[in-house]
Amino acid sequence: MVAAIQNNSEFFAKFGGHPQACGFTLKSLDLLEAFKKRFNEVAAEQTQSVELVPQINIDSEVDLDDISWPLYDLLQKFEPFGMNNEEPKYVARGLTITGIMPVGQDGKHLKLMIKHNSQIVRKTIGFGLGDINRHKDDWKNTLHVGDKIDMAFCVEANEWNGNRELQMTILDIKKSDQ
Repeated sequence: MVAAIQNNSEFFAKFGGHPQACGFTLKSLDLLEAFKKRFNEVAAEQTQSVELVPQINIDSEVDLDDISWPLYDLLQKFEPFGMNNEEPKYVARGLTITGIMPVGQDGKHLKLMIKHNSQIVRKTIGFGLGDINRHKDDWKNTLHVGDKIDMAFCVEANEWNGNRELQMTILDIKKSDQ
């Protein structure tokens, strides 16, 4: 984006940026349509050989029974997480849904109760997974108790109202073949 702005400076009164952000001020509102057209052309040129399908880099496949407070405490030693030190991401396959609850305003988030290779039921939360405007799959209406899923997630502590519990924050779901 920064290079595209620099190479099209005729549109801008001022501009600037770095690898994580950029900003600009158009010289005139009359340039808006020409700017949009040019930036769509630049985007098409620059991305023609780039696969634009989002990907999640998974650090490890795990059994949910291995997710514990000692694991969480160990992970905290690697903080702070950010761009050059991403929070670890995990996948677990063949999970069984034992409960589904849309939560938040208009059910935009999805709380799933799941179990893996034992009878231990785990709480998960998927922010935005109940909002078809943010996520193409209508999970709150297509998932059912008893369904098998594969899940990519992060391990976090949920602290609310004086309670503290381990929580898996869902990054993505796929119906399982298992």
